[in-house]
Amino acid sequence: MPQPAPRAAALYTGRRILKALPWVVAPVALAAAGASLYRLYLRRTRASVRRIAPESLILPDPRPFDADLHLEGVANARDLGGYRAAGGWRVRRGMIYRSGDLSMATGTDLERLQALDVQLIVDLRHDGEADEAPDRLPAGAAYVRLPFNETGSKIRQMAEVIVNLRRMDEVLLNIYSGLVFETGAAKLGSLLRILATDDRALPALIHCSAGKDRTGLTAAILLSVLGVPDAVIDADYALSNRSYPDFYEGVARHTGSGWSMGLVADDIHPLLLADPVMLRSMFAHIRVRYGSVEGYLAECADVDEAVLAQLRARLLEPDVPEPA
Repeated sequence: MPQPAPRAAALYTGRRILKALPWVVAPVALAAAGASLYRLYLRRTRASVRRIAPESLILPDPRPFDADLHLEGVANARDLGGYRAAGGWRVRRGMIYRSGDLSMATGTDLERLQALDVQLIVDLRHDGEADEAPDRLPAGAAYVRLPFNETGSKIRQMAEVIVNLRRMDEVLLNIYSGLVFETGAAKLGSLLRILATDDRALPALIHCSAGKDRTGLTAAILLSVLGVPDAVIDADYALSNRSYPDFYEGVARHTGSGWSMGLVADDIHPLLLADPVMLRSMFAHIRVRYGSVEGYLAECADVDEAVLAQLRARLLEPDVPEPA
């Protein structure tokens, strides 16, 4: 077969390249256009979102003592006791502590927790979080993992955040609904039964990653069944805003990686807040759906009144004035 002349071969090859060029250029052009539109979306969203100062959400702590544990490497660590409850009772101090994870706990922190006689560490994080940042435990403390949510795709989670940047409150409320009504209910039941019945469980420290959402919901439900008024529960929840700088720094360390899709910590600012409005919405949803927090626990968490009675017997004491 005769070979084409070099000029003819070049023209033939050139025509093939030109025909194929749109299939090569079009995706690149579309990707560039998409990236440009995405950057425009982020700029416009950032300009339109109203920021709430975390300190403006902090409510007065009604307790006459400093409940903060002042740990060096553990964020948001404090005593859940000292609150007045219905019927002339008060939540016992030194029984339940709440915090962020213990992965960066210093030796001094561990000595402090040991001095507080912490017997049980309850980790509410999912397996991926706990494996990536394992807790450091005080000597003698037992450890139990009760993951309130499952490990999810970071890309999918970030995509959900991106499309709802102007509605972060809805994202957080959806997260809370998933924890309370889906993935977390059974684990919450397990936790309450442990605290109510296991003599080796107290004092206990309950934590997630930041000690704000999963731990905040758990603490709120626990205080509710102990008879603490909603307004006081709001105040306890809102105290997490004192640790906002820690939350912000933790998120900022991870931005810039591929899965963050160009987001920075400021973009998810509302998710870093502990806004009592979120908690009130969740309690309202529970009460509309189940009549009461106790009704929710009975139906969804397999926690009956006998368990709650044991819990109250262990965690409440008469509300008498404390010595000065």
